Amino acid sequence: MLSDELVFSIDANGYHWCDVVVAAFKRGEWAAAERRTCEGSACVCAAQASGSLLPSGALETAGQDFRYARELVTAHSMEQWLQHKGISAKDWTGHLRRELHRARHVPPPSFDALAQRYPLDDAEAARLTLIDAICGGALDDWARSLAARVAANRTSGIVANGNAHHDCDGAVPSAIAHVLGIDADAWSSTSSRIHAVDAAFEGFRSTQVTDQAVETYISARQLEWIRFDCRVMGFPEPDMAAEAAMLLREDNEGFTGVYRAAHTEPRRAHFLLDSIDAGYRDQFLGAQSGDLVGPMREGDEFVLYLVERKTLPSTRDRDIRTLAERGVLEHALKHQLDHHVEWHAVLQ
Repeated sequence: MLSDELVFSIDANGYHWCDVVVAAFKRGEWAAAERRTCEGSACVCAAQASGSLLPSGALETAGQDFRYARELVTAHSMEQWLQHKGISAKDWTGHLRRELHRARHVPPPSFDALAQRYPLDDAEAARLTLIDAICGGALDDWARSLAARVAANRTSGIVANGNAHHDCDGAVPSAIAHVLGIDADAWSSTSSRIHAVDAAFEGFRSTQVTDQAVETYISARQLEWIRFDCRVMGFPEPDMAAEAAMLLREDNEGFTGVYRAAHTEPRRAHFLLDSIDAGYRDQFLGAQSGDLVGPMREGDEFVLYLVERKTLPSTRDRDIRTLAERGVLEHALKHQLDHHVEWHAVLQ
């Protein structure tokens, strides 16, 4: 069974897929994956009920993209991959179908309402979530996350006492344990081991994410992390956007008057410079408060931005500080992964 496979080791300590899944459950990552799976399943059911089929060839194209991304070019290599992962061809195409139907609902309707209308029982939700985690790459991401935390504890000299007792986080999720092929005692034992890893990791985090490290990280991103607060208007045609821009720039019309005349609804946007398409960054970089940027094409719209505020990054900005703290920690963890983890399983 997949859960018995050795994924990675650090020194003499080995971790299996079972450890990876339990760690993901404790960190809330499994719940997020299960929610996505239930949404995808509900979208498939809703499509079947309404007769809304996938476009011709969509499933075949998605399968081809999946295989080429993993260098599973031949039928034999694909069969071997499925056999090693412990899933069937039907499981795999079910994953593709859930993802394709879910993507058709973007921007999404009320996924919660859809999932309530077409619910999955706990056992089927757990089974499909594991399949989606395997095929979608989440399982591998969970493995890297756990490996980094274990390695960080080892290199920092902080010992994770896997024998220490702690109260389990509520009842054992029997459906997930069943999918993994373990009983309640094995789940609780694994949970205690992971709890010790996570508890020790907090000590490593505190040694890495310091005020000085955060300030240095932000200082190196003074341009990329400039924050823009804007009012935005989108138009379906370039001529409409150009006319609105002319009214704003040349006739000095107010923003409110222009969008009312254009019968469009403005919106607000808050973003950092590095999130903008590279071809437009110079325009924003040179803009000041009160300046108009655009029109520029974004998807099916031609968009105008009125810059209301342009703010340099600072530790006083809670969002910027959170980004920096995350970046400092990710950099430290990448070092642990690159130098102290021996991988036994092949990740995507």
